[in-house]
Amino acid sequence: MIKTNDKAITLIALIITIIVMLILVGVTINVVISGGLINTTKRGSYQTDASMIKESLEHKKAMVAATNANDYERAINDIEIDDLDLTQSLKEQFKDKLIVYKGTLYYLPEIVTNVEEQKWLEEIQIYKWNGESNLTDTEKATLEVGDYVRYASTKEGGYKEMTTGGVIAYATSDETGMGWAQGISRDIYPEEWRVLKIDGNKVTLISASASNRANRITNGEDSNGRLILKGEQLYNNGVEILNRMCDELYTTEYGRARSVNIEDINELVGYIPTESECKKITNIDNAYYPNRYIDDYGSGVDTETINTEGFTLSAGGVNINQSNIDNGRIVSITGNYINGERYIYTGYSQAESFLYVTPNSYTYSVTEENNGELIADLVLGDDRKGEKGAQTYWIASRVIRFNGAQAWFTMNYCNPTNGNITNDGYPFSSDSYGKIESGITANQRAHFLRPVIELYEDTKINTTIKENGELTGRDGKTSDTAWIIE
Repeated sequence: MIKTNDKAITLIALIITIIVMLILVGVTINVVISGGLINTTKRGSYQTDASMIKESLEHKKAMVAATNANDYERAINDIEIDDLDLTQSLKEQFKDKLIVYKGTLYYLPEIVTNVEEQKWLEEIQIYKWNGESNLTDTEKATLEVGDYVRYASTKEGGYKEMTTGGVIAYATSDETGMGWAQGISRDIYPEEWRVLKIDGNKVTLISASASNRANRITNGEDSNGRLILKGEQLYNNGVEILNRMCDELYTTEYGRARSVNIEDINELVGYIPTESECKKITNIDNAYYPNRYIDDYGSGVDTETINTEGFTLSAGGVNINQSNIDNGRIVSITGNYINGERYIYTGYSQAESFLYVTPNSYTYSVTEENNGELIADLVLGDDRKGEKGAQTYWIASRVIRFNGAQAWFTMNYCNPTNGNITNDGYPFSSDSYGKIESGITANQRAHFLRPVIELYEDTKINTTIKENGELTGRDGKTSDTAWIIE
C-alpha cells in the first residue's frame, strides 16, 4: 500500500487558493478603477447635492412670486445662495462654486476648473457663467398659476374690450323666474384674466374679479351686472344661464368661456367634499322639488331606484323627452338672443308618496392666512382689498341641502367679504313658498358673474421677457404687464 502525505496536499491546496484569490482581487480592483464605479458613485452624490440647490431655488422663487407680485423682478434678482433653505454644509460646499443671477443657477468656471465636475453640473442643467453673455437675445419665462394674461378677440364684433354700454339680453323671464328679460354686458377688461389651472397643454383662465368691477368700485353691490334668479327657476336653469352668458360674452377664437363652478374652486383650494348618504322624505308636505331635479344624478321621485345616470351638479343641458314635454317640466322658448328654438326647465312638482334626495351642500372659508395670498386672490378676486370690497358671485353648481325634514334646492356662490364658499338656501315646503309670484321676493337671489376661459390646446401664450436684447416690459405678475396670446 502506498501512503500519502496529507499535510503536503493540504498545504498545496491552500497555496493554490491564495493565488486564485489574489488574482480575483486584482481583477476586481481593475474593474472598479477602469470601469468607473468609484467615479460613478461620486458623480451621483455630487449631482444629488447640486440638484438640491436647484430645487431650493425654485421653491424660493415660488415664495417670492406669492409675496412680491408687484415687484417680482427685483425680488428675484435679490436671491442669493445664502437665502436658500439648505444645510450649512451644503452651502459651504457650493457657495464659491455657484451663483444665482436673475433667478438662474450658474457655475463659476474659474472656481470649478475640473472638466469632469463641469460636465456633471451641465448634465443637470447648471451651466457655465460667462458674465452678461449668458443672457441670450431672447428670454422666456415659465407660465405659472396666478399669472395675468391679456385675453381678447381679433375679430370684428368679438370680445375686444370692455363694452358696458352694450347690454344684451341672455335670459328670459320664463327661465329666471323674474318679471323681465335680463341683460349682462361685457364688462371685464382684456388684461384682467389670470391663470387658474395648467394641465399639460391645457390652460384655464379666470377673470381677475367678478363681473362689472368698474361700476362696483364706485357703486358697490347696487350696481348693474348681477344675474337675478327666483324661486325654483334658480335650480332649474341657473347653471345653464350662467354658462350661456359667459359663452356669449367671452368665447373667442382662442378659448371657450363658461362660468366658474365648484369643482374649479375645490381643486384650486385643495378641498375634498365628503360623500353624503341619500335621504328619504316621506312627509309629502315637504316633498316639493324643482322639475329639473327628476333628471339629476342622485334623484328619486316616488321610486326606490336612484338616478345614477342624470346630470351632475355642474352640468347644464336639458333632457328633451316626451315625458318631460307632456308633464310640463320643460317648455320651448324662442328669442332674438339665441339661434332658433330651445327648451328650458320650468316649474316645480310634489312627490305623491316620497322623495329621495342626495345632499351635496357644504361651506368653507378661503383666507390669505390659511390658503396664501395667491389662492385668496384667485378665489376672492383682486378687488377684495379695495374700498368697496369684492362682491358676491355665482358659482355654477346646483346644491341640495337637507335639514332633517325637507330639502332646499339652490346654487353655490362665493362671498369674498367673509371668504365663504357657500350656497343660498330656502325650502320648497309649500305651494306658496318657492313659487313664481310677483309678490314674493324672499326667494329671490342676485349675484355677479365670474367667467373662466378654457383655452384651446393650440392657443399659445407668449411669455417672452426679453427680445432682441431688449426687455419686453411683461412678466405676467400684474394686469399692466400681462402676457399676451399669440
